[in-house]
Order: sequence, then C-alpha cells, then structure tokens
Amino acid sequence: MINTLKKNSSKQKGFSLPELIIVIAIFVIISTVAMFNQSKLSSSVLLTNMAYEVGLAIREAQTYGIGVRSEDAGANFTGQYGAYFNTIDETTRRQVIVFADLDQNLSYTPGYTPPEEKYIYEFENRRGNKISAMCVGELSGAACQDGFNSESPLSIMFKRPNPSALVSPVSAGQPVRLERVYVVVSSLEGDDCRAVIVEPTGQIRVEDSTKGACTIATP
Repeated sequence: MINTLKKNSSKQKGFSLPELIIVIAIFVIISTVAMFNQSKLSSSVLLTNMAYEVGLAIREAQTYGIGVRSEDAGANFTGQYGAYFNTIDETTRRQVIVFADLDQNLSYTPGYTPPEEKYIYEFENRRGNKISAMCVGELSGAACQDGFNSESPLSIMFKRPNPSALVSPVSAGQPVRLERVYVVVSSLEGDDCRAVIVEPTGQIRVEDSTKGACTIATP
C-alpha cells in the first residue's frame, strides 16, 4: 500500500510539455506587449515634457516682462519681453528664444545690437519631437496644424504692467494682436502632439491632441 502511494504521488509532479509550451508562449506575448507599450509611453512622456518646457519658456518671458527685469547694472528697464518661434527649418523647430525687446518694436529683431536674445532653449534628444505649428485667434473649430492656419515666425510679447499676451506682427504692417495663441508640439511620426495655449489674459496651459490624429481643435 505504501509503495502504491509513492508511485502515484511521483506521477503528479511537474508540468507536461504542452503546458510548458503554453506558459512560455503567454510569457513571450505579455513581454512583447509590455515592451511595445513602454516605448510608446516613453515617447508620449518626452512629448509632454517638451510641451511643458515650451510653456515654461513663455512663462519666463512673461515673468520678466511684468517683473521689470533690468538689462544692465543700472536702472534701464525695458519692461518688454517675449518668446520667439520660427518653423523655418528643423533647427528652429526645436528651439524657443526668450528675448528683451530692446528696440521697443514689440517683436524679436535678429541681429540687433546689443543682441535681444536672453536665452535660447534648444530641445535635444526628444526623439524627433518638434514645434510644428503656431496659430493665433479664434479659428471657429478648425484644426491648428502644420501648413493649415499656422503662422510663422511669431513673437509672444509681454509688456508691463499687464500679464496679457501680445502677438507681434508676422509681417510688416500688421497690427499687434491680443488673442489666443496655440503652439503645437508634434512627434516625429506626426501621430501625437500637444498644444501650449496662451490665453489673452496671460494664462498658459498644455492640452493633448484630439483622438485619431495629431491636430489641435480650437474650442
């Protein structure tokens, strides 16, 4: 009787070969899905981080503009600062220039003496993420995306004592506008994006793209 029990118990140990194959297959599937989602999650996080960095650069210009930052050791306060965007090439699509409006023209002036640039924020190692579009005003529900309603170059100005955002002329002869501004940051594949939205009141926020395509639909 004792020998029979030992024999039966030995038959119940371990996995059969089909069970082992099924377990390994399930493990491989789960690992593959997890690795794929991890890569997508990392890309989404980098895109979100870049959008918030763009927003912080605009906030910095706003702080300087309404905080009366001095441009020299004396009491020379311009009281006008801005954030400059340009989508002319891949380099400028990955940078924001925070500048002081030294010539008082409510816009960024390249090559001005002394230089107006205070900080140049360049976004590197972001997996190809870039600033793809800048849109201004009420677009009646239309999308803000590259080649559609996009305006470039663009300066978002802040002039003391108001925190409101002033949009500089894109070309000569255009008046300065007090309107909502959208700065869209897109992924390399163009399948995901974020929008840094600057309200006329000076509020700055970041929003996700609409589902299904990398577009920012205005309210």
